[in-house]
Amino acid sequence: MEVPVYYCIGNHDLVKGKYGEELFESIYGPVYYSFDAGNTHYIVTPMWGGDYRPGYTKEDVYHWLKNDLAQIPEGKPIVVFNHDYWTSGDRHVFSAGKGMDIDLDAHNLKAWVYGHVHINHITRHGNALAICTSTLARGGIDHATSAFRKIGMDSKGNISSELRYAYIDKSIVIASAQNEQAPVTKDGKLQVSVNTYSTVTQTAKVTYAVYMEDKAVTPQRSMTRQTDFNWTDAVKLPAECEGRTVTLKATATFKNGETARAESFFTYTSTPVEVKTGDNWTNLGGNPQHVAVTKDTLNLPIRLAWVKNMGSNVYMTSPIVVDGKVFAATMDENIQGKSSVTAMDATDGSLCWKYSTRSSVKNTIVSAQGLIFAQDIWGYLYAIDAKSGKLAWEKKLDVAVVPGLEDGLAANETTVFAGAGKGLVALDARTGREIWKNSSWSQREGTTCTLSLSPNEDVLIGSVQWGAMYANDARTGKLLWAKSEDGIRFRSSSPSMHDGAMYFLSESSF
Repeated sequence: MEVPVYYCIGNHDLVKGKYGEELFESIYGPVYYSFDAGNTHYIVTPMWGGDYRPGYTKEDVYHWLKNDLAQIPEGKPIVVFNHDYWTSGDRHVFSAGKGMDIDLDAHNLKAWVYGHVHINHITRHGNALAICTSTLARGGIDHATSAFRKIGMDSKGNISSELRYAYIDKSIVIASAQNEQAPVTKDGKLQVSVNTYSTVTQTAKVTYAVYMEDKAVTPQRSMTRQTDFNWTDAVKLPAECEGRTVTLKATATFKNGETARAESFFTYTSTPVEVKTGDNWTNLGGNPQHVAVTKDTLNLPIRLAWVKNMGSNVYMTSPIVVDGKVFAATMDENIQGKSSVTAMDATDGSLCWKYSTRSSVKNTIVSAQGLIFAQDIWGYLYAIDAKSGKLAWEKKLDVAVVPGLEDGLAANETTVFAGAGKGLVALDARTGREIWKNSSWSQREGTTCTLSLSPNEDVLIGSVQWGAMYANDARTGKLLWAKSEDGIRFRSSSPSMHDGAMYFLSESSF
């Protein structure tokens, strides 16, 4: 790569030997050290424990760190690397006990970079950022795809982040022209949506043209970037294309000069699809039992009616449909203010409103009492008026900021169930008044299940990754039972409940 590489020891790097870090030191060098790059001082610190006992102590690191910081000019930005994160509060204090404390914030700490919880997660603690990234090889324990992060630091210590998805080589897909069909707007314009990405470089531009019998019926047109993946445009095709097979050819040009091409054919019609919504779809799977039972029927063949980009990527927030609107939420892995809850007209995808959230919404949103509910990874629950998009109320849930809150919500007609672990609560949907709060089990990282409510609405099922599945009384919050055997402790599957039975996946079985 022709760039310097610096190594930071993790808990599983402490292995059997004369002392835990012996093998690591023999291959990679010291386990705590510092270096300068640009105008910033970087400090690499070790894990306190792991698979085997290390040879160093907190007191050893304290004396070294105190001496190291004494050599740094006042005001010079510092960044700390450690496999783990040492605080959940707003102060970064290194403590070895017995009064041996170092206030890192007083030394102009700008960022703490870690990876122990295996998720993509950025939080602000005081004046410093805590930055975690999923693994490059296998992604995150929350199913985040493989990624790495480019962290920029300017001369004043201001930090920028760019999450880059791994192992994608000049990918291009025409998302809006599939299965020999393509959507059109109300005024008959062809909607064009192209997804393109390459790990090693950014996309510089995307162009396309439409052809009929190898003859171009549009000029080459430039598309508009919507996100790091998606580019869009709309174009009116000539009347001669009506009812004919046409081919859309798109080209992505990357900043390193490489290109990627894709094409897709479809039968063009200038008449938009008429969309009619049926019963409200207020939870994952339509209801808090997640059973996807609906009286509505589909008229075949199914045709794509519209496509809409919401300005940021979507993770596990399955859309819900309420009173003719489609609601969905987005994430923002670089905390650039792009995460939101968005309402769209179900007939044509036009924007009704967008409400910005503090951080990423990574799982199920719900609706009750004319409100849309979403919880972000920093632990804020939002109750948004479904018609106006205005905030009705919000609540800071009593959950850990690290790891982030990635669990999904559930709601019945009057109550919303939110949070996780000992921050799991039942709230009055209209007012936000707390009905009960769980006190029986704790939150852990990487849990991506959505809460499930039994058909008679008296049992709430929650989950903890690497822990167990828990059943609480939905009316009182009292713990009813917990199960972790037979691989159930690996909680990635949201239970569905139907006809007195609960269905879910464990690590090894259905």
